[in-house]
Amino acid sequence: MNIKQNILFFALVFISQINSAQGPQWKEDARERINQYRKNNITIQVLDNQNTPIKDALVDIKLVRHKFQFGAVVEDDFMTSKYTDTYKRTFTNLFNAAGFENGLKQKQRGKPKEKASEIAAQWFTANNITMRGHALVYDGLQFLRPEENEIVTNKHLSNSEKARQVIPLMEQHIEHGIKKWNVTAWDVLNEPLANHAVNDLTPGNLVAHWFKKADYYRKLYNKPNIALYINENRIISRTTKDTYSRPQEYKKVIREVIDEGGPIEGIGFQSRIKNGFITPEEMYKRLQFFDEFNLPYQATEFEVRDQPKFQYTDVQKQQIVEQFMLIYLSHPKVEGIWHWTFNNNKKGNKPWALFNYDGTPTVCGQQWIDTYQKEFSTHKLLNTNNAGTSSIRGFKGDYIIRVSYKGKNKYVKLYLDKDQEITVQM
Repeated sequence: MNIKQNILFFALVFISQINSAQGPQWKEDARERINQYRKNNITIQVLDNQNTPIKDALVDIKLVRHKFQFGAVVEDDFMTSKYTDTYKRTFTNLFNAAGFENGLKQKQRGKPKEKASEIAAQWFTANNITMRGHALVYDGLQFLRPEENEIVTNKHLSNSEKARQVIPLMEQHIEHGIKKWNVTAWDVLNEPLANHAVNDLTPGNLVAHWFKKADYYRKLYNKPNIALYINENRIISRTTKDTYSRPQEYKKVIREVIDEGGPIEGIGFQSRIKNGFITPEEMYKRLQFFDEFNLPYQATEFEVRDQPKFQYTDVQKQQIVEQFMLIYLSHPKVEGIWHWTFNNNKKGNKPWALFNYDGTPTVCGQQWIDTYQKEFSTHKLLNTNNAGTSSIRGFKGDYIIRVSYKGKNKYVKLYLDKDQEITVQM
């Protein structure tokens, strides 16, 4: 198949898939699952000071923070751009979780990108935005620190001697990351299917070792709540000939960690979309393929990227963003979705970002806003009935409830993660 034929083939396949996704059934199914897994009932009874039910009290129920993690990943210019104030306003309106593109990786330790991440982390912490760590071990030659790479590529050392010298250096970053960063989760091992330069030096398997070492350090530094994740690409988004082999290979790596006693606690699915995509039904099926592990999932690196041989129309970008948000939230094991790039940089070489350098939304950014506001918000004004009650089914998370009656207001805070019945006495 020549280049033109290949482009035409992928274009036709993608268009047919997008057209099938336009039908309402997959959305209806996703929304039904979201209603089941992401929401709970709130029943509010309003009484007067004699414990008599009040009819026609106004009840304003508003979700102010999702339990589900809506995350975006930032680079070093997030805090230094002349548009930083715009970025911050947008971030606090749409996201409750954050990450750092490359700033926490082993090659960046002690360098400007890590320093920039420190500044951003202070702002995230001050604004109650949780953070995710990426990554403790990235075992590809191009991702190693110079001193690690020098050992692994030294032709005068045996593999056993290389391993003896380089493994402690790799462990230094595990300790550094666990000790330094107050994150809710770490990608302990990133992209193991293609990156195993140090692992190849040993007759055994180091994948479980990295998790055990991370567990050791989180105990040492009293950070038991850090979840330990594995992270891999092209599992959910892959469209080429190894589409079905990669999930099997990824599952094998996860199983090895578990069988060897590695405390793996979550599965990361990078979701970088290139060269077409699959149907919503197939996407959900791929997520279900990993349910046997009974581990939480994170969509860690979602974005839609044009390629020289395949470029998306605006409509296609909008449909993909909507599909990803709906399908990921509709699977009960998914705990968060993270867009990899929040804003484009000054050079303009990250057009796949959600927001332009000046903070205005891109096509994908506008669709993210529209889907978030349309599909994932809970804000209702209700009147109590004869029994003094009003009810709603809302997304899990933090709520502020305002009850108004005869010119008086009473405010109640509520965290919803199960069906709740509360009484408000005026």
